[in-house]
Amino acid sequence: GLMAMECMSTTLGRGFEAYVIQILPKLLTCLGDTSADVRSAATAAAKAIMGQLSGYGVKLVLPVLLKALDDRSWRTKEGSIELLGAMAFCAPKQLSACLPTIVPRLTSVLSDTHPAVASAANGALGHIGSVIRNPERYMNDRCAGAGFTRTTVQCQNLREYHYIVYTVFGVAFSTVVPTIL
Repeated sequence: GLMAMECMSTTLGRGFEAYVIQILPKLLTCLGDTSADVRSAATAAAKAIMGQLSGYGVKLVLPVLLKALDDRSWRTKEGSIELLGAMAFCAPKQLSACLPTIVPRLTSVLSDTHPAVASAANGALGHIGSVIRNPERYMNDRCAGAGFTRTTVQCQNLREYHYIVYTVFGVAFSTVVPTIL
């Protein structure tokens, strides 16, 4: 089934987008499977599907991916986080409108008890931050770090002793504020 999903997505392209919302929960379940072969096939299918999404497709799958962040399985959470990070490259303009929703959720998952989930969240935030083309990205680059451990001190020092004056747009602001706070 997973290989069929991958082939259909690759063959039909955006025509397969209408079915993505129906198969995404099953795909996320397969990403959390205990079998490495199932996870590998699910990852390949997920990459093929996410690579074909339009802006409308991003709006369709976003609620499902955000809901999966609350799943009990750490592998399902990790898969959902990786798909959220991959969405940054398939539809950056549409994703930017959703950043005020996505970034706080990913930031909250940074403190997950499983290190793979926290690492995936850090990577997803990095992917999302890489598509932002605003001067405020400087803050995101300075303050991004695995779990906000050593870098937190740098962020606090940057916040206390340096004033950065820019016109802050809502999209960039949504990435900067959770990082500083």
